[in-house]
Amino acid sequence: MTYIHLSKLVSHGRLKSTNCLVDNRWLLKITDFGLGFLTEKIDPPDLEENERFKALLWTAPELQRVENRPPHGTQSGDVYSFGIILHEIVYRKGVFPREHMTARGKEAQMQKLLYDR
Repeated sequence: MTYIHLSKLVSHGRLKSTNCLVDNRWLLKITDFGLGFLTEKIDPPDLEENERFKALLWTAPELQRVENRPPHGTQSGDVYSFGIILHEIVYRKGVFPREHMTARGKEAQMQKLLYDR
């Protein structure tokens, strides 16, 4: 993550546990960055609603509050996503305890936490 933050990329923006791969030497490889720069003007393919909301679970709350999110995320957003990943590693489960709940339900729960203050 430090390498990305110090490079021309500046931030990853879509960091989540499924984008973290470990090779046979136990080195972490981060995936799913770079192609967004090539396809940013192309409309994203229609994702299943559950998958679209599921991807938001690693997104920092301050980025979910704004309508026009930075297309490539922010460094602080990457740090938040990294914290979610660490939680998943330590506890061996997702951050949101209701695993049976759909991603939309989890997103609604997160929105309630964000806006009910």
